[in-house]
Amino acid sequence: MDTSSQEDTESIDPKFVKFDRCIGCIEEIIISDEFLKIQHSFIAKHCVIFDDKEENKIIYTSIFQDYAQLVETYLEQKLKQMIPNFSMKEFCRELNHQPVLDGEVFDMLRECIDFCSFKTMMVDFKTSRNKDNLLLSGVKLSPG
Repeated sequence: MDTSSQEDTESIDPKFVKFDRCIGCIEEIIISDEFLKIQHSFIAKHCVIFDDKEENKIIYTSIFQDYAQLVETYLEQKLKQMIPNFSMKEFCRELNHQPVLDGEVFDMLRECIDFCSFKTMMVDFKTSRNKDNLLLSGVKLSPG
């Protein structure tokens, strides 16, 4: 075995390897059809309440908490199936110690912990849904 390879292998922090594996599993989970259906259903049900005004309605908070709980519970359940001895507490602790968190998986995680990101997601979904509805209603069918 090459000594530099051995040194590289020995210098990798096991916590980093476990964290990296968790991120890989989360990526698999959030692109799964099952997760996307659950997320879409929740967002579609609640987005109508949201608007892009600066003042937030009180109900936004409870919807945000429900979404965070839904996603966290689902992720934890799936991660426990994929990773033996998975601990959400330990994962969150490692997540907070990461210097740079960039990418879709981290954007989705932010939507669970950051209200502003969540509200933006809800308003964007509502806006795109309204645009789709406008496009559909603007189609004139000529009698056959």
